Amino acid sequence: MILAGAAALLMLVSWGGGGEARVKRAQSESFTVEQRIIVRIPRTSTPRGIATRPVAWREGRGQRCVAARRIVGAGLLGPNSVDLVLSDDTRVRAMLGRRCPALDFYRGFYVSASEDGRICADRDTIRSRSGAECEIDQFRILHPVAE
Repeated sequence: MILAGAAALLMLVSWGGGGEARVKRAQSESFTVEQRIIVRIPRTSTPRGIATRPVAWREGRGQRCVAARRIVGAGLLGPNSVDLVLSDDTRVRAMLGRRCPALDFYRGFYVSASEDGRICADRDTIRSRSGAECEIDQFRILHPVAE
């Protein structure tokens, strides 16, 4: 469409009489558009002097599998385990093999769900960011201990 318009202008200039047609060369310029998004997260800290006590947990028998979409957080509280926080605020402890210390996972880990969307003991593994891989031996449900 632009070429057709340019051709029409050139034809008008050439038909416009005996004058000499001058066509200026177009110069191309480039520019970069940058966009930045800043997300600010307010700190939620307890007032000074008020300390929260750590919660003690009692382990119970867990299910064989956990739906991957229900996992919303994780923490390291045991030597050979990773605690998973589920979307309904229940906690599940993924027990790892003896040769897999949980300290390898302190900087984060990856869990890949199978085609069924679940993470299962004796089937699936977790990977540390450094590349270590450990099989999940079993899941244990965690209940807070009342004081």
